Order: sequence, then structure tokens, then C-alpha cells
Amino acid sequence: MRSGKSFTRFHIYTLFLLALIVPIATVQAAQSKQAAAKQENQADEAVQQATKRLSEADRVVDSAQHDLEKQVDSLRNQFENSQEWADAQSGVKRAQADREMAVKPLLDGLHEEPKYKAALEQKDRCAAEVDRLRAAKASPKEMTAAATKSAGASGELLRMEQVVVNGDVAAQAAIKKLAEALKRTNDLKSAFNESIKTKPEFTAARNALTEARMARDKVAEEVRQAKQREAQARAEQEKSKSKQNGGRANRIRVRVR
Repeated sequence: MRSGKSFTRFHIYTLFLLALIVPIATVQAAQSKQAAAKQENQADEAVQQATKRLSEADRVVDSAQHDLEKQVDSLRNQFENSQEWADAQSGVKRAQADREMAVKPLLDGLHEEPKYKAALEQKDRCAAEVDRLRAAKASPKEMTAAATKSAGASGELLRMEQVVVNGDVAAQAAIKKLAEALKRTNDLKSAFNESIKTKPEFTAARNALTEARMARDKVAEEVRQAKQREAQARAEQEKSKSKQNGGRANRIRVRVR
């Protein structure tokens, strides 16, 4: 009898302890869940704010890029409107006209010669054969052979023209003059491209673009880190939910007989 009373008192004492422990555990789980939810909300807000800053940083980069291009265009316009550039361009046009006057009569005469006409007919026949084989879906070997023959025929025409032009002193002088005029314009362009690197307006715009890109890269890293913290906060939130649900499922129910 005494043993039964002791057993009953044990159960009552156990229930009393459970009545104290279970609510405490429940409160702790709820508090943990709330803390995790708060942390997740803060992480979400941090991502949103960082993303906004990144958008603004991108806008600043685009604006700086536009300013740099604007400065380059302004400097290029100054260069192209300079007398030096105008003279160089005029020199190219004159040299091109002189070359045409020297070379055209030579080629016109060549084109009337029987050997040139025969070579031209051969080129046309070769080209037609390539077209015929292509339409007939000929083998790669046949197509390669026909294309090689056609290229050789075209090359023969160019060779004949080159021989005539190379043999004329006046034509060679005009060609050399044109090459020199073109070199002059290329030299001026190269000098301009180098000169703008030291122009204050260009360097200021370039430095602004560099700084904007660096700032954008910094914000992009902040976004990356914020998203990483957001993912961690969500994982903690899911972990907290899992613990709370598990606690509910594992509550001990004691029945007093």
C-alpha cells in the first residue's frame, strides 16, 4: 500500500516538473523562431537596400562612361576640324585622283588586248563551272578542284594588270604618292589618339569613370555578401521552425492511473 502511494507521488511529481519544463521549452522555441524571423527580415531588407545602391552605382557608371565618350567626341571634332587634318585629307584626295589618271589608261589598254580577253573568258568559264557543280551537289573533291582553278584564273587577270602598272614610271610615282598621303593621315590619327591621353578634360573623365567602376564593384560585393547572409538567415529560420515542430510532436504525455 505504501509502495503504491509512493509510486503515485512519483507520477504527480513528474507531472509537476513537466508542467514547468514544457511551457518553458515552448516559450524558448517561440522566442528562437521570432529571433530567426527578425534576422531573416533584416537580411531581406539589407539585400533590398544593397540592390538599390547597386542600381544607383550602375547609373553613375553609365553617366561617367557617357561623359568620357562625350569628351573624346569633342576632342575628335576639334582634331578633324583642324587645318592640319583638312590638308592631309585633301592630300589623299589629290593623290587618289592622280593615281586614277595614271593607272586607268594603262588598264583600259590592257583590257582591249586579246590575251586579256581570253584570260577573262577563262575566268568566267571557271566561275560558271563552280556554280554548276554547286547546283549539282558535286563531291567536295570536285568542288575544291573547280574552286582552285577559278581562283587561278582570277589571279592571272590580276597578275596581268599588275605587270602593266608596275612597268609604268608615272603610275608607280602616283601609287607611291598615294601611299605617302595615306600614311600621313594614319600618323595624324595615331598622334591624336596619344595626345588625348594627356588632355585634362579626358583624364578627368577617365578618372571619374574608373572611380565609378570601383565604387560599383564595391557595392556589388556588398550585394553578394547581403545575399549570403540572407540565405543563412533563411536557413536558420527553417531550422527554428523544424525544432519547434519537433518539440510539439515529442511532448510527453503522462497518465496517472
